[in-house]
Amino acid sequence: MKLIKLSSLSIFMIVLVFSCTKKNNPVGLNEGPEPTEIVLTDTSLFKNCYSYQDSLETYTNNNKIIVGNFDNAKVKSLIKFTSLPDTVESIENNQLQLTLVNKDSLNFARALKFARINQAWKENYVNWQNATDSTQWQPDAFSDIDFEYELTDWADSTIISIASEKFYNEVEGKLVVDSLIAENGIAIYAEEEAANSFVEFFSLESSFSPSLKFNYISSEADSMLTYEEEVSSDIILSEKIDGDNTEFEKFENELKISNILPVKMYMNIDFSAETMIENLQNINTTEDLRRMTINKAEIILHKQLEEQFPERTIFTLRPYVLTSEDATFPPNYYEDYTFVSYSNDSTVDSEEDKYSLDITKILQKIVAEEIDYYGLIFRSLEEDADFEFIKFATKFNNDENLRPAIRIIYTTPVLDE
Repeated sequence: MKLIKLSSLSIFMIVLVFSCTKKNNPVGLNEGPEPTEIVLTDTSLFKNCYSYQDSLETYTNNNKIIVGNFDNAKVKSLIKFTSLPDTVESIENNQLQLTLVNKDSLNFARALKFARINQAWKENYVNWQNATDSTQWQPDAFSDIDFEYELTDWADSTIISIASEKFYNEVEGKLVVDSLIAENGIAIYAEEEAANSFVEFFSLESSFSPSLKFNYISSEADSMLTYEEEVSSDIILSEKIDGDNTEFEKFENELKISNILPVKMYMNIDFSAETMIENLQNINTTEDLRRMTINKAEIILHKQLEEQFPERTIFTLRPYVLTSEDATFPPNYYEDYTFVSYSNDSTVDSEEDKYSLDITKILQKIVAEEIDYYGLIFRSLEEDADFEFIKFATKFNNDENLRPAIRIIYTTPVLDE
């Protein structure tokens, strides 16, 4: 018998061939199942939906300051000046010029009024109750300055000439700055009798800051000097017109997002294992459900056709999960609801009619049983910034095409043979 001598390479190839099996490659080199898309239009899955008011707080880095009122809320703007001269000989024409660059307006042909701020405030802590991180507003926090400006014509800017005596007092032949105005600034406001009427100006956080300018002769020199500075701080202060800032209204069976007054949405959508198994194709057991992949999950909403904010609005909505069965009203962040890491915000533009609210990360946690779930909460990231709001059609809408739905893209689990 003739012996055949095999090379090392031949032996390696034989071993490799006989080592291969028909088992699917676990690292995914074999083709797996294609993702499945399903849109659930059964509105009975939306068990309980409502909107609710929440606390008035501070919106920092706002690019606007506001004066006026809308829907039981009134807003004044606080501005603080940069290093006003303490003492001067005289002010040219006895006038100071306050310039506010106009941003937007709604039905506003009214008088701007002004008040001295009698206590210190910090813009990052201002709300209807608090002036700083450690002090609250006192009853005499604001005192009217006997001056108002009729804002009747709309232009690029509102240029307000203020008599110097409103900011400076004559003392022994010199003009001495009002110490409270120098330290705390002024408030700009309007009487709230007129319904739904406000004006917006660009703020310090924009490219068109409010500014104050005047020419003066100092006490130490005869030459004319110019004070021209942007404000050092500004913030809006909002509160309810009825003064009831600690009572919060619930809007049953309504889906609404609002900035002032802040309104959040709650939706208790049925994502139970039984419901998911019943509605998802090729998902037959809780084990299938646990091992499936949620590629994308969205709530589909449509804009309500009536009772909308009169101007275009753009919102960034953030989703949260209600994790407490016995949540307080309104629910408290951290205690009653939480943000799921890496959840995506969604943009809503009122010029469009249909919106998708991303809940992918949340549904992944729900089906994996990694989080307690008692419903979803959505809020605007621009809460407390302005009067804008938007309303969405609910499951009770007469037009079936406008009712909410759920869109899920998922991949069934790949199981070993």
